[in-house]
Amino acid sequence: MDALTPTPDSSAAAAASVTPAADHSRVHEVCAEPSIANHFLAELRDVTVQQDSLRFRRNLQRLGEIIAYKISSQLSYTDQTVRTPLGESSGKLLHDFPVLATVLRAGLPFHQGFLNYFDQSPSAFAAAYRIEGTAQVQVQVDYLSAPAWTSGY
Repeated sequence: MDALTPTPDSSAAAAASVTPAADHSRVHEVCAEPSIANHFLAELRDVTVQQDSLRFRRNLQRLGEIIAYKISSQLSYTDQTVRTPLGESSGKLLHDFPVLATVLRAGLPFHQGFLNYFDQSPSAFAAAYRIEGTAQVQVQVDYLSAPAWTSGY
C-alpha cells in the first residue's frame, strides 16, 4: 500500500487531496510475518483478481477481519463475570467499541470485515474518488456521515 500525505488544495475548502509520499518510512506493513493476510493482499493487488468483483470484495472483507482482530489486542477490556449454562465464568469484554469510519464504495467490504468483529461499533462514512490515471485522491468533505460523539464511546 502506498503512503499518502496531505497536500494543500487550492480548489475548494470542501475538498482535500493527497498525493503519494516520496518518503516510505511511514508505510505500515500489514503483515511482516508470513500469514494468510499476505495471500489476500497479494490477490488484491493482482490485476486478474481485480477484475473478479466477488473475489476482490471478499478478500477485502477477509483482510478487514484480520486487521480488526490484530487491532483488538490493543483495545481496553473489562473483567466481567458472565453466566453460562454450567455456572458463572469470568471473561474480558471490550470496554469501548471503536467508531468505524470508511470511504464510501471502495471501503465498504473492508468496513464489513471490521463490523464482523466490532458489531456494536457505530459507523461513519465519507465520500472519495481517485482521479483517473493518477495516484491523486480527491476527498469530498461535503458528504460525511458520522455518529454523534457521546460519553459512551
